Amino acid sequence: MGYSKKTGFKRIAIFIVALIFGLTLLFGAASTYLSSKAETRAAEGLFDQNSAVQPNKEIPEGQPGNTNFLAKYMTFSQANNIDIIVNYTSPVNKDMDTLTFDITIDTHSVDLTKYVDIRKFVELRTDAGIKISDGFEWDLESGEGHHIGGVLKIKNDINGSPIIDSDTKSFKLVFKNIGDTGESEHVYEGDMLK
Repeated sequence: MGYSKKTGFKRIAIFIVALIFGLTLLFGAASTYLSSKAETRAAEGLFDQNSAVQPNKEIPEGQPGNTNFLAKYMTFSQANNIDIIVNYTSPVNKDMDTLTFDITIDTHSVDLTKYVDIRKFVELRTDAGIKISDGFEWDLESGEGHHIGGVLKIKNDINGSPIIDSDTKSFKLVFKNIGDTGESEHVYEGDMLK
C-alpha cells in the first residue's frame, strides 16, 4: 500500500512540474511572438490602434521621417475582425505622377488567401465622379493566411488628365467585400491630398 501511494504521489508531482514547465514555455513563446509581431508592425510603419502616435522629435515636422507626417496619411478600417491599414505615400514621396498606397490587411479569424491579389477588390473614387477599378499595380510583400501586405500603385492619369489634381477635394480608396465586409472606404481629403 505504501509503495502505490508513493508512486501515485510521484506521478502527480511529475505531472504538476511538467504542467508548470509547459505553461512557462507556452507563455514565453507567446510573449516572444507578440513582441516580435509588434516590432514587425513598427518596422513596417504600422501602429496599434490603441496606441497613440508619438512625434519623432529628431525630425522636423513636415519631413517624411516624422511620425506625425506619416500618420497624417494613414487610414484605418475594421469590420468582421479584419483590419485594413492604408498609408497614402505619394505626398510623402513627392511623386504625384503615381498614386501609391502601402496596404496591410490583418485578421486572426479569416483566411485572407483569396484576397492576395488585392487589385480585384479595390476601386478609386474621386469627388469629381471618377471611378477606377482597373490599371492598378500590386507589389505583394507578404501574403500569409492572416496577413496581406504590399504596395498598390496606379498612374495618376485618365485619358491624358490627372485623376488627382489641385481641384480634387477628396478621393476614396474603397475595398470591396473582403471577408464579407461590404465596402471599406479610406477617405483622403483636405490636407491629406498634399
